[in-house]
Amino acid sequence: MSPDKNLFSEFSDKKSGISSTVANKEKNFSAGSGNVSVKVKDSEEIKSISNVLYVPDASANLLSVGAAVEKGFSVVFSKSDGCQFFEEDNFKATGHVVATAEKVNGIYELNVCKLGEIAWESSETVKKSIKEPKVKPLKKLPMDIWHKRTAHLNNHYLMELRNRADGIDCY
Repeated sequence: MSPDKNLFSEFSDKKSGISSTVANKEKNFSAGSGNVSVKVKDSEEIKSISNVLYVPDASANLLSVGAAVEKGFSVVFSKSDGCQFFEEDNFKATGHVVATAEKVNGIYELNVCKLGEIAWESSETVKKSIKEPKVKPLKKLPMDIWHKRTAHLNNHYLMELRNRADGIDCY
């Protein structure tokens, strides 16, 4: 979604009225949709992103990682390069995979296992190597803070996460 109508190379008001809920629980509504052109980093190549919603009240240009993956892109986040989108046929990940996540109901859930489910090492070895962290319990925080900390997760899924995870307490 984008609040800047000047970015659209093609535009139609056919997708007007689609709502999105923002951090302060207000709803923003689309006033149309179209194509937005983006320049490929370190290249003269221009790519087009289709079905971008024009949301005049949005605070920034936002792109759904899930939607990008559905369209065939690979998405990589890094400290040095921020967020990068790769076409599947041109992408090769390197390095050691330390965690994975699966898309469930539009959210990527981290694949975790309980100590008793680890089959490749004895549970005693694992228990000795894992130390309980000494952390203060988190204080209850407003929903908009958790919304920002979880990469702008919508309220429905934020409440779902709160019910499934320890340490997420919001009001």
